Amino acid sequence: ENKKRPTIWLDGKKLDIENETCYVKKVEIGRPCSFTKISTGIVTEINIYSVTDRKALLLPFYSTYFAPDCIFPKPSAGGVLPKVSLPLSRFMHGSNEVNITFAALINPRSYHLTVQENANFVCEWKTTGLIRGNRDFCQLKFRNDNKEAWFTGTF
Repeated sequence: ENKKRPTIWLDGKKLDIENETCYVKKVEIGRPCSFTKISTGIVTEINIYSVTDRKALLLPFYSTYFAPDCIFPKPSAGGVLPKVSLPLSRFMHGSNEVNITFAALINPRSYHLTVQENANFVCEWKTTGLIRGNRDFCQLKFRNDNKEAWFTGTF
């Protein structure tokens, strides 16, 4: 596991945490904010004063998209289609399994997509097709003139 502090991006700008305060370009944007070491890695706490004009908070392996009234901006190639991919996890009625759909906007001539569980690759695709994972499970469906790649799996 990576036990270093993650690099965090807010709307494409680096977010720094100093003295329990979040800063972007040396402007205070929230508090309390912190990194706390635990036995399995780092816990990151981020509190932002207002997300009204924010679009995305990005950390390694995790992304938070801010979408007032659930209206998402159109992603560029390689970007997640959040409206399709949300909710990313949902356990209902005591079920031990969850059915999850991920979708991404891609350039059909050149793409690289992965599905990971913790640090382990479950599926990996490149333009040439599946390069890692179970062929029966790792099925991509293409939509919208092959510009969207959709994956649905039960975990």
